[in-house]
Order: sequence, then C-alpha cells, then structure tokens
Amino acid sequence: MYLYLLALVILSWVLLRLRRRRDPVEACSEDPVKCSPPVKSPPAEDPPSTVVLTINGAVHRVENPSPSLTLLAYLRDRCGLTAAKVGCGEGGCGACTVVENDTNAINACLRLLCQCDGSVITTAEGLGSSRNGFGDIQKAVADGNGSQCGYCTPGWTTAVAALRARGPRSRGDLQKKLDGNICRCTGYRPILEAFAGLPDVEDAAPCRDVTTGRACGRACGAPPSRGLSVADDARRLSYVEPTSLPRLYALLDAGLGYGETVLVGGATAAIGVAKYYDDCLGAPWAGGLPPLEDAQLVATKSVPELTKLAAAADGLAAGGAVTIDALSAALRDGLDVAWNAAAAHLDRVANTQVRNSATWAGNLALAARADGFPSDVAVSLACLGAELSVSR
Repeated sequence: MYLYLLALVILSWVLLRLRRRRDPVEACSEDPVKCSPPVKSPPAEDPPSTVVLTINGAVHRVENPSPSLTLLAYLRDRCGLTAAKVGCGEGGCGACTVVENDTNAINACLRLLCQCDGSVITTAEGLGSSRNGFGDIQKAVADGNGSQCGYCTPGWTTAVAALRARGPRSRGDLQKKLDGNICRCTGYRPILEAFAGLPDVEDAAPCRDVTTGRACGRACGAPPSRGLSVADDARRLSYVEPTSLPRLYALLDAGLGYGETVLVGGATAAIGVAKYYDDCLGAPWAGGLPPLEDAQLVATKSVPELTKLAAAADGLAAGGAVTIDALSAALRDGLDVAWNAAAAHLDRVANTQVRNSATWAGNLALAARADGFPSDVAVSLACLGAELSVSR
C-alpha cells in the first residue's frame, strides 16, 4: 500500500514537472539564476554586464552570462523554448532557426547570447501554440501536409515568418530564401506549396509583425549598443562590445588581461565550418565550438565606422561589420549590371540564415586563414574591382 502511494506521489511530481515544462514562462522562472524571469518592459537603465533581449514579447535580463553561451542553449536549456532544435550545429540544416528583429532569420546555434543584446527574438512558440492557438504559417504547413516527423518544421515556420515580414515576395523568392532549411522526410514540394498559398506572400505590407501578420509600425533593427561587457573570470573569458573605433583599438592593444584577443563579427564560420579547414582559426575556436576559456572576444557590430553602408563618390562604401545579405541588397539596388551580377553571386554564399549574420569581412578573413576555402565573396568583390582599406 505504501509503495503504491509512493508511486502515485512520484508520478504526480513527474507529471507536474512535464506540465510546467510546457509553459516557457514558468520554465524560465523556475531558476532565476539560470534565466531571469521576463518582465513587461525593459528597465530604463541596465549595467553593461547585463544582456537585455526580448523573446516572444517578454523582456529577458541575463546578468553577466558566460561569453560562450549560445542563443540556442539559452532558449532550450534555460527558458524551456524547445521548438528550435539542435541539428547540425554549423548553420546548415535550419532546425535552430529563429527570427531576429522581425525580418532576419538566423541560426540560433551560431549566435552567442551576448551578440543578442538589444535584439528582439521570435521563436516558433511565439508564432502560435496549442495553448494559445496556432498562427497561419503553422496552420498552413499542417493543412498542406508539409510535416512528417516535425523535427525541422519549427525552423521552416520561423524562416517563412521572417521572409513575409520583409514585404512583397514572389514564389521564386520564397524558394530562394528558404535555402537554409533542410527536410529529410517530407519532401520540399508540399512544404513550398503550403507556404506559397499563404496570403501576403505576394502582396505584403512594408513590414509585418511575425506573430500576427499585421503591419507592425515599429522601426526594425536593434537599438544602439550600451557597450556590453561581460566576463567569466574563472575561465578567463570575456566578451566586449565597443561602440567606437578608438575603443576597439584600445581593446586590441591592451586587452583585459585574459588570453588571445579575437574580433567577432557574425561568428558563423568560427562556430560553423572553420573546423573543416584544419581548425584554421585556432584557439579559442577549435573544433567549431564557442570559446570556452582564455580568450577576449571583441565584437564589431556596434562600431559605427564598421557598420556603415552608404554610397560613395566612386561607388559604394561598406564597413567590415556589414552582413553579406545587406551588401547584396545594396548592390542589387544599384543600376550597374555588374553590381546586380555580384549581388546574385553573393546570394549563393552559404544560405539565408548565415548571410543574415555573417559579415563580408569575416568571409575574407576566413579565406586568408583557410587554405582552399572557396570564398565567393572574394570572387564577387574582385570582379567588381573593389578596393580594400585596412585601418591598421
């Protein structure tokens, strides 16, 4: 009798844990050390050691996270948001796809959490759920038989949500821009047919909220950086996000007393494919893993001179932190036939999710270090007669 009652108590505890696990907010709130509970609005000021980001409409504040923590690990292990899956771990399958700032599909497995400071992240749970009602993208893939095992499906839905939010897209654009998602069981025709039948793919508002499909009216893009600086003293690991070129130079010259100082753009190659080229980037990126110890990571994404993309007297000027996708879009807007050809070539680099994060300068840096790396970015820029200016 006692054993029977004990079994019932244990079973009830397990069921309660499973039930709570389904609720991302509850799962996130269970351990405030691991995952700060979301609040309704961001505080007016936060210390530079706190990563502040919005996930599915809730603001998360993470005090001094490990610089090696990825967005995917944070979502799954610390917030209970498991729709984004662990697949290839190198940005090739799309199972980990989430939406950043409404319009960018990115690989959560290749994004450090520190890089998300100020970002607005939407996962498949944010598009809809069995509890709150599924969104139209999720209904379309279900009704159109676009899912079998379902492992890759959340990544497809978030990729489509980002694409729709960018505005009018043709059926051809739909196929091209879903190049970062792989399905091994359903087949691509029912998936594409399901998404092609969605309203607003051909005739969308200039910018749409990924969770409702309605015009959002917000300014896209992350807010200016606060100069994030986090450190793990025990492992001699830090992440610093300078907001000026002089500050960047100072960090490269003096550092913070930790190990090797390395620049971080998108980090897509460092965590992704560099391992296939004899680990050419070396420590701290060995094995295609986030740095684990003895390194100072210096981000380039908030240095105005490096993020600038503007017309110049003799063409186009692009800073080293400009993404491949942004460079391609700027070239395509030009009237020059060669520019359009280069843009088309850049759109064949990696896939949409990687191009939304990877920088053109980072691609060239990998080509310089990796013997045999076929850099299509280098080919495109060389054909345009581009000039490279190195500040120091």
